[in-house]
Amino acid sequence: MGLTFHYSGHLANINSVEKLTEEVKDVCINFNWEYLIWPLEKSADGSDELDFDTSVIDTIKGISFAPPDCETIFLTFLPDG
Repeated sequence: MGLTFHYSGHLANINSVEKLTEEVKDVCINFNWEYLIWPLEKSADGSDELDFDTSVIDTIKGISFAPPDCETIFLTFLPDG
């Protein structure tokens, strides 16, 4: 049997998302966890990293990461926080 957490939150200042992202990125690097920074960066050939239309999600900022034996955790925010 697994354990599931449901969460949501709001940033009082959307400009804090960069600091949050950097802090979580440091944790991911220290623990060797996979992560993605949002908005997704373009690859060298100019295409998106993922095989779907990201135009709808281009305004999302934050980070998603995947600890071992866990589903991906998203700490991502819309422009209104």
